[in-house]
Amino acid sequence: MPGPSDQMLDLRAVAQAADPTTKAEASLVTRSVTATVHYGDKLGVVRLTAPNGDQRTQISRMTAMLGGGLPWDHFPPIAQARFHNLAVYSVCVSDVPDWMDAAVQEDNDLLFAVAGSAEAHAEKYFRGDVRKGEAHARELRVVVEGEDA
Repeated sequence: MPGPSDQMLDLRAVAQAADPTTKAEASLVTRSVTATVHYGDKLGVVRLTAPNGDQRTQISRMTAMLGGGLPWDHFPPIAQARFHNLAVYSVCVSDVPDWMDAAVQEDNDLLFAVAGSAEAHAEKYFRGDVRKGEAHARELRVVVEGEDA
């Protein structure tokens, strides 16, 4: 019988390391990617980054701050969406061309497209989804079961 100082072999880790499909599938979607933005006659390349936990909190705080301390439910849905997308853009989109910061504040179509791409990338990153252009049913990534769940 092994003593308390003996280390147990992690059989699951060994099995995973021996499985060639695990290595091929691991980390196929990186946290940060580049994207090309076409806006009228302008073109720019930006970096989209899936936010970590602290950055998600930063997005929430910034969204609230953009409301200027007014009750959230007093804002129309488009304003709420705009504040949220400005926060996502500020936290998750980097290496932007000089013209883009001003343009996203003036044009909701540009703002929603760029911030929406950042959120779509984050969803793919956390889902590990690497399929491109393929129509597929979304697989459940998290399932909670139980009598009181």
